[in-house]
Amino acid sequence: MGRNINHNSDIVELHENTPGDLTPVMTIKPEEGTMIQIGNRVPQGDAPGLPIYADLRDVDGDPLPVDTTFVLTAKQPGDPRRTPVSLAEDNISTYLNKTISEQQSTDHVDATKIELRGKAVNVRDVDELAVEIESSVAIDWSNSKLYFERSGVRERQR
Repeated sequence: MGRNINHNSDIVELHENTPGDLTPVMTIKPEEGTMIQIGNRVPQGDAPGLPIYADLRDVDGDPLPVDTTFVLTAKQPGDPRRTPVSLAEDNISTYLNKTISEQQSTDHVDATKIELRGKAVNVRDVDELAVEIESSVAIDWSNSKLYFERSGVRERQR
């Protein structure tokens, strides 16, 4: 079974984005002595990528704008900046038009996939993986949810 990564996970830190700039809203740091591998292929659906299910809202409870950009980035020790490890999604309409249960269904799961740059992304306990967004409004985590598809995340000892 895969590692559970979501807005409530113990290895996750949530942040408010800076409107108009690409900024991390979720950072993931594996526990000491472990490594997390994010796979680009999961058993659900046909398209490549990792399904990420989300309900992203602002402080008023309204969905973030459809043109919000969403990308996964990584940072290793000594790196001056984050490196994209997925293709950027510049339209979050699937997250706006479907509930999380609908996003997880066989009919819609391919639309939730974020395609990685390579077969997998390895995140060691000294590295940091981030979900970054660029939006005209700030995310409010008390109104938002985000889940990585569990079958696409493996944790192992380093």
